[in-house]
Amino acid sequence: MKKVVVTGGSGWIGKYVVHSLIQKGYEVHATYN
Repeated sequence: MKKVVVTGGSGWIGKYVVHSLIQKGYEVHATYN
């Protein structure tokens, strides 16, 4: 399983990116402000 860090994971685009990566099997760590 690949690991990914997404900055801005709580934003409109970030939520979509995080969801898509999880669906593709990535382990996602998101930061938010």
